[in-house]
Amino acid sequence: MPIITNFRPLVILLEDDAADEEPVAVGLLNQLKQYNFVALLHLAADILAETNHLSKFFQHRDISFDGVGTKVNSLPPYNKRQLYYFKSTIHKD
Repeated sequence: MPIITNFRPLVILLEDDAADEEPVAVGLLNQLKQYNFVALLHLAADILAETNHLSKFFQHRDISFDGVGTKVNSLPPYNKRQLYYFKSTIHKD
């Protein structure tokens, strides 16, 4: 994901703009520096990297539904702690 590979330069740019008291830069910088944002960004990148293969598989016209179960089962399992953290951060009030 480009935001992960360019995260540090993005933060540096926003810090420069925030030093000039740009309100949008200050707000974005505050969001980017939160632990939940960074954690969910990495979790989403991991999940999307794996489900991308599955998505492309489902887009074929000649899909055989016999192979769907095999393709779904080939995804790496996420441990319960990761899934619980993901659910708890999404459903916060």
